[in-house]
Amino acid sequence: MRRSRHASILPIVLAAALPLLAGPARAGVDAEVPLKAKSRGTILPEGEVETYRFDATAGTALTLAVSPDRGADLALTATLEDPDGDPVGLGGALADGKVRVKGLLLALTGTYTLRVSAEGTGGYAL
Repeated sequence: MRRSRHASILPIVLAAALPLLAGPARAGVDAEVPLKAKSRGTILPEGEVETYRFDATAGTALTLAVSPDRGADLALTATLEDPDGDPVGLGGALADGKVRVKGLLLALTGTYTLRVSAEGTGGYAL
């Protein structure tokens, strides 16, 4: 059986075109993460908001830490919304440009949305 030269080059052309078909690059993150997750992110440009979503059942105890990378000039903030879109108080979690929450009981079952933003730019760990 004879293969045409065009058939053998087709996979290469398709692979090269995929990034173009994906659309323009966007700043920020909007990701679904497992309940136990570690992540790294970068706030750039200043004012960017990165969004993380996770599923939890009512009564789940949430422990959360968001810290700037060493040398990053960031004053981090975080907001949490419950599955109904209502804000969940993080209880004075902000200190020294970091966000820390330990044992916060989540009241509802469903998808929660965590948004991380900062004054300044640079990397952070979640």
